[in-house]
Amino acid sequence: MRRVVIALVLFPLLVTGCAIYTINTWRNEPLKGEDCSAPIAASDVVTSKELESRWDGLFFGIAMSGGGSRAANFSAAVLQELDEVGLLEHVTALSSVSGSSLTAAYYGLFRKDGERWRSEQVRKVIAKNYEARWMGSWLLPWNIARYWTTNFSRSDIMERVLDSNLFSKRKFRDMPTDGPRILINATSFTTGERFVFSCEKFRDDLRSRLSTLPVSHAVMASGAFPFAFHDVTLRNNRISKQQHYEHLFDGGPADNLGIMTLLDMVRGLYKESKGQLPRGCVLMIVDAYTYQELPQRVLEVDTRKPWDFIFDTNVIGSSDVLLSTRRIDLLRRVGIDVGARQVKPYVREAQVEEGPKCVVWDLTFQRLLSNDLAGKSSLPRQVGLVVNAIPTRYQLTGVEPYKPETLQDYIYAAARILV
Repeated sequence: MRRVVIALVLFPLLVTGCAIYTINTWRNEPLKGEDCSAPIAASDVVTSKELESRWDGLFFGIAMSGGGSRAANFSAAVLQELDEVGLLEHVTALSSVSGSSLTAAYYGLFRKDGERWRSEQVRKVIAKNYEARWMGSWLLPWNIARYWTTNFSRSDIMERVLDSNLFSKRKFRDMPTDGPRILINATSFTTGERFVFSCEKFRDDLRSRLSTLPVSHAVMASGAFPFAFHDVTLRNNRISKQQHYEHLFDGGPADNLGIMTLLDMVRGLYKESKGQLPRGCVLMIVDAYTYQELPQRVLEVDTRKPWDFIFDTNVIGSSDVLLSTRRIDLLRRVGIDVGARQVKPYVREAQVEEGPKCVVWDLTFQRLLSNDLAGKSSLPRQVGLVVNAIPTRYQLTGVEPYKPETLQDYIYAAARILV
């Protein structure tokens, strides 16, 4: 038994010293005359003429935040609430980050599929334990071989899990083009800047085709948060045909709300239309950030867990603090102050830099704990205490004694209250 344990420990160390075989994990093809003026769902440019003809002159953008399965379920619940009241058909663009990218991509691909976009089916696929499926896939013999001997990574394993459970190997060209723009956001490991999976970005920066890229590759890049997942690779054909790559990880460090992509679209529209939007601008933020009035660590003299005696995991905590600070700054840029005790989630006239004034609406779990909602009913606070305690993972867990199905019920209740 002791020899087996030693072998398992030494094996990774031995193989990392061996030659690594390179296989195609980047999935993007070189550009072959692709023109972004042709209809494509993932375009980050909209003209005033198109806005007038397709969306009655109103720019309605929805930004959907990161937060693992918690965010995926919350964004799905909000989209379905908007669908029920007839607002979803008026949305110009969906901009998603990390966990919410599962929902954005799924909606972009299957919104016209009466079976797949049916409420019961959406809840079923979004609530799956993708973490367990990912770990189980590690044990498949072909994945073990590729993981230890090639550039095939943990993210590539999860990408295939998402494809088989959600996206059915669909590519960006499979998204219907008569609906909202579907814009998935990640962070560039090369520049530290926001990376948008758009036709224009692929054409101009990578000289690559977005239309033939698997949707799961973009979703995995958007949700590849460090510590759990390795960065996701794309081939950069703009510099050279030889060994130039773009590496991407979780979109959170650049913009964990997905709002910047929409602001860029609005600014571009404003400049293109020479200072006037045809009718108006509405920005909705589906904000799955968890707000805890009294975090557990406040009551602990020593925050270390058993594994911290070997590897300190406080790097995860520091990352959470950075994401929280970035969230506060981004929301203040559009007139929402979540640093205040009483969250006011609605701003009638938020000034977009060098652009128009927009109506901004922040649907945030934090508001469920505010006094003005609590004064009307005990339900918001009851729901808020549960949803704000759900951790960022690719499964619904963390609140005892609730099962995943019950946690999903709470998230959908939060969406109903806030919408």
